[in-house]
Amino acid sequence: AGEALVGTDPPRGVGLLRKASAIAGQFERRVWENAVKAEGSMVANPLVASDAALGEAWQFIAARMTTAPGTEMLDGGDMERLEALAGGGWRHFARTDPDILTTVEVIHTQPASGRGCLRLAARPKVANEAPVVLETPPVWITSPPVAAPAGKLLEISAKVWVPSAIAGSVDGLLVFDSLGGPALAERIGKSPSWRRMVLYRIVPPESAGEPVVVTFALSGLGEARIDDVSIRVLERSGSAGTPATLVSSQGQPPQGSPTTSFPGPTDLVQPRPVPLPNMPPPPSATGWPGTNLAWPSLFGTNPNEPPPSVGGSTIDPFKRARSQAPTP
Repeated sequence: AGEALVGTDPPRGVGLLRKASAIAGQFERRVWENAVKAEGSMVANPLVASDAALGEAWQFIAARMTTAPGTEMLDGGDMERLEALAGGGWRHFARTDPDILTTVEVIHTQPASGRGCLRLAARPKVANEAPVVLETPPVWITSPPVAAPAGKLLEISAKVWVPSAIAGSVDGLLVFDSLGGPALAERIGKSPSWRRMVLYRIVPPESAGEPVVVTFALSGLGEARIDDVSIRVLERSGSAGTPATLVSSQGQPPQGSPTTSFPGPTDLVQPRPVPLPNMPPPPSATGWPGTNLAWPSLFGTNPNEPPPSVGGSTIDPFKRARSQAPTP
């Protein structure tokens, strides 16, 4: 309707186009909120981190419903004995600071499962002289390197518990992998009990042969507990997944109360049939959804289109960001 008025009533046409853009934006927001709820986090599935990949994010969720976990690839994830962790390749790092005392230990009090769990702790040497802000985590651990095949979907999971708020930092317990890096780190704040966190990562072809490492960093003063760390390959069964459902972001209102859910397109404007332009069918994608994203080309060559990237005009949310070495 807005395009039809461009030549005769530009102000009204622009107003209608703005309204259409607002409707699309609200719908996109609803799709994104429900994708985050479905995954449990904004960083669990990298496709959720970009509005350019929301459609593929839901395809990815549906495809994952047909997977089965492979064998465990990580040693020592049960966190039972500190000697077994050290001998299996787990590493402990602490920042040198004379004013902060750090601890890494296996405790046998309230583990998530089994007989023990790992406890990371940091406290000031003098209680009333604690730093207000810590720019660098005082203590962290890394998992042993795991060789993961290229093109495979990894499920990185752990059970974590932060009994009290971490002081000196807003990041709490940072959990990230070497594929996604700190930019896709999960940040665990105060939690009443153990919770399970999951990161889904696809090993890109250029990272074939590189080891995958998981880091648990305590970003401030306090304590965090870690248990049941796991890295597995999720294998697809080959059958089509069930389409993911877009649930209400607000839930169902109580019976008899007014509806307060997020407004949908029909709440703003009455839809009417609109003919679609003749467009070629989308190319058949191979592999997991989201690994072959490309900039759309709707009207041929356009100087305003984003420039092609080094990888061939593709957007790959699973690809690790690499810093380019300075030219001599």
